[in-house]
Amino acid sequence: MLFFNMTRLHIGQWLSHLKSRLQQSFCDSPRQQDDNTLIGKYYTRVGQCHSCGQCCSNVHLAFGGVTIKNAQALAEVQRTSAVYRYFRAGRQTEAGIFVGCIHLMPNRKCAIYEHRPRFCREYPSEVGILAGAELAPNCGYTFRPNIAFQAVLKKLIHS
Repeated sequence: MLFFNMTRLHIGQWLSHLKSRLQQSFCDSPRQQDDNTLIGKYYTRVGQCHSCGQCCSNVHLAFGGVTIKNAQALAEVQRTSAVYRYFRAGRQTEAGIFVGCIHLMPNRKCAIYEHRPRFCREYPSEVGILAGAELAPNCGYTFRPNIAFQAVLKKLIHS
């Protein structure tokens, strides 16, 4: 067992070093391996879309690492980021506001599928998973860690 006797400054430096080492250990942005596999920094998305439309009709969104909480916050984000203009406000919950895409057709297909933004092509992504988001029930995608936690810890301790 390791014991540390660190001041706040040392802890901050150590955490900064740890963050830097983690960033060096993994890729910086998601890489599309094929249509269904998206390799992120910490997780790889595997599986395939079941075309249920749930992720386009009943989803929480985040902006700047914070879940959009209400229709007013969504409107503010939409003024600054074009991709968020694709969504309309839905029902309000304690966790935030559910939104739906304006391009989702009644047959649950995307009207702009061939020209959809990167945000949609990469959804669901590890960003949402790391923020605590959950996949829709019966979603065809799952996430698996790129490296076991024990391996990451061992690598950091020995570096």
